[in-house]
Amino acid sequence: MDRRKYGSKRSLLVDGRGVPLQVTVHPANLHDIRTLEETLTSPLILEFPRKCILYADKAYDSDSHRIALGLMGIKARVPRRHPRPGRPMGLGKKRWMVERTISWINRFSKVRLRTEKKERNYLSLLQFACAVITFRMVYG
Repeated sequence: MDRRKYGSKRSLLVDGRGVPLQVTVHPANLHDIRTLEETLTSPLILEFPRKCILYADKAYDSDSHRIALGLMGIKARVPRRHPRPGRPMGLGKKRWMVERTISWINRFSKVRLRTEKKERNYLSLLQFACAVITFRMVYG
């Protein structure tokens, strides 16, 4: 694994309609499982509803995180990693909402091509893009 990888990684949390609720920025060389806890516990997030289900891809498969999510009252729908590559994940339309929102965020060229040196400046651009997307979904 290349630990000197440059760039940044965005973690996104959306609701069932694809409305962005939370976005965080991490170094690109950090594994996805380490970004999950910060994304869920960041102070900008609203309180989770009682029946909350987290749909994620195989990169977030970890027994310790499944237990932690269960203690938070969040049911995890994360497919297990299989030894045979190419097996379907089985999330279907649930994961599609996240991918669609990521595509909408990438339409903002300033966000897609990061030119800011400071992480807080880039995070503010991401949050502004999410606010515009939310505004368009509500009033568009």
